[in-house]
Amino acid sequence: MKYRSLLFSLSVILLILSSCSENNNGISSVSIETDISKLNTEKKTPCTVSYTNPQGKSVFQKMEAGIMYKGNQSLAFDKKSFSIELSDKVSLEQMDADDDWKLNASYIDKTFLRNKISYDLYRVFSEGNIAPTVSWVEVFLNKSYHGLYILTDRMDAKRLGLDTKDTAAVLFKAAPISQLPSALDSVQRGYADYVMTAERWSSWSEKGKKEFAADIYFNQRFPKFAAVNKHFVIYEINELLHNSPDSIFASEKNGIDSLFDIENIIDFHLLLLVTNNGDGVVNNNYLYRQNINTPYKICPYDFDHSFGRDGDGEPNPANFIEFKRNKLLSRLIETNAFNYKNRLKEKFFRLKNENILTPENIISMIEQNAVLIKPYALKDAGKWKYEEHKYFQNTDFDQEIVLMKIWVKQHLPKVEKYINEL
Repeated sequence: MKYRSLLFSLSVILLILSSCSENNNGISSVSIETDISKLNTEKKTPCTVSYTNPQGKSVFQKMEAGIMYKGNQSLAFDKKSFSIELSDKVSLEQMDADDDWKLNASYIDKTFLRNKISYDLYRVFSEGNIAPTVSWVEVFLNKSYHGLYILTDRMDAKRLGLDTKDTAAVLFKAAPISQLPSALDSVQRGYADYVMTAERWSSWSEKGKKEFAADIYFNQRFPKFAAVNKHFVIYEINELLHNSPDSIFASEKNGIDSLFDIENIIDFHLLLLVTNNGDGVVNNNYLYRQNINTPYKICPYDFDHSFGRDGDGEPNPANFIEFKRNKLLSRLIETNAFNYKNRLKEKFFRLKNENILTPENIISMIEQNAVLIKPYALKDAGKWKYEEHKYFQNTDFDQEIVLMKIWVKQHLPKVEKYINEL
């Protein structure tokens, strides 16, 4: 009897452990049913979406929604990213309830980790920093396995805390704040002409192309460009960045400190340094202002060109990214306005002393996430073949993780040296 009781107790313990393992190590799944032939990049195609949590329990079934492809250069890959708008707001993966969700294919990041590690670090740098939340899901398209995807919340006015009733609240995606004011108009016209003639948008309606072309370079996300044109904001920022004398740029009254949250800019600068994300220097970030009483801040996005891999998957360059392309960062360094260099250095060493910006911590973050995602990443690699991309023909998931860890060990001391020599 005691033997049977012991066996029963062991069975219960094993069941509990198994259940905990499943709860902690599983990921959710998304099932989408739609007419694939109608998917496009201009407007959403009707679909139904079902969502199952990591424990296999249904969150919702066959909710009506709209789906479209998202991305720019990534649209050339067979595995594409999606934007989904549900018919109702739902909370997914402990994120805020919303009806707009992004499914990132992560085609050039075979580890599926680079975005998550980057965003997690940025939020830890300062309490007020906002970055996309990352979770992983398996996607089934018309009942067929379609791969591992990164689920993220949409960076919109609500998520970034904008007061939508305040006329000073504004949001731009990849705002061209490093362009000469005198060139903004001509560059915008060039982008607009490209939209109207390029093959990429040839299937769009004429109305859709014209609306897109009118704002493509400025990429105004709030308020809607069709309702209120806020392009003048970029002109005003660029005028200060490019044409103001140093005395005005560094002025306590109307200088750059009155326009931008310098602590937030320092954090973004550190994120670029630590990740070596060249795309983030002038692109891959949101510029936003919550209300008339707050300065402009930066929110990062699309940081897969980092931690040892660059655009299209090629190895990340050994040299630092070129900050001269970013007029805000380069001028803050050149003028040392508001004691910028010392504040950057102090923030780096504080984060280092708090064991945030250390190789050990970042490698630990990589390892902990890799344990969870590895089986799903390998399954994805079986469908979307590594060897179809030349930079991944002689690698696999484990080798990519090793690459990231070695790169971090080599790169963080370079960052420290760079900051000390400013």
